[in-house]
Amino acid sequence: MKDTTQSLCNVIGVNIKRVRKKKKIGQSALAEQIYLSRSSLSNIEIGNQQPTLKAIYEISIALKCEISEILPTTSEYQSIVSDLDSDVVELVNKNTNSNNKKTIDVLKEILSNDNYEHR
Repeated sequence: MKDTTQSLCNVIGVNIKRVRKKKKIGQSALAEQIYLSRSSLSNIEIGNQQPTLKAIYEISIALKCEISEILPTTSEYQSIVSDLDSDVVELVNKNTNSNNKKTIDVLKEILSNDNYEHR
């Protein structure tokens, strides 16, 4: 199942890498400009680290691009959330039936968990 925050971090990371490569700036050079380690920038680009809002602005300034080139549009974000919802529906449809109360209870617990973000 996809996690909305993880999916959002992946999109932001891909966008940063795309703009950085378009501007022909290496990871080390960009990281140095924004006072991040190269490994932190790498982790942001591959979606393993959630960038702070400050880091997003600093990256945007260093790359001389608009922040809108890094952040997904609202329609892209809605797509991320919709993909998550469709995965949940698919999971429920595959793994439950009307006679399986325990499975339904487990899924309700998962969906109410703080790790699952609602719209």
